[in-house]
Amino acid sequence: MFVVETSRLLPHPPSAVFAVAGDRRLSPRWRTRLADLAEPAHPTDADPPRHLAWSGRGAAFALDRSLALESTADGTRVTYQCALSVDEPPRLSPARATALRRLLVRRAGRDLERLAALVAQMARAEARARVTLS
Repeated sequence: MFVVETSRLLPHPPSAVFAVAGDRRLSPRWRTRLADLAEPAHPTDADPPRHLAWSGRGAAFALDRSLALESTADGTRVTYQCALSVDEPPRLSPARATALRRLLVRRAGRDLERLAALVAQMARAEARARVTLS
């Protein structure tokens, strides 16, 4: 198993981060979809607003992803974890497994950046809607 973990502090409450991360309609806007996944990621666990997990399956591997949300004085510490499990016996060539690992390392940080931007965008839209209603 290969695990990538990255974290970031977002200046938003856990409930706002969870609302965006847990909305399946928004997931393509922040979470990388791997073309090799034969079955799209589906939710496997949720503990609002602290934890969210997804699992996907490829022809020769499984990919599990999770978000842990921790409330802080400055917002929310978001920890994003991606775990790649290659089937035994390996049906994925060593070169392809290495390429998937490299892809996960690059994309995990980018996914978290995209989630941060999307949460900020949604917070701004919500603030504008409140001003409009006033």
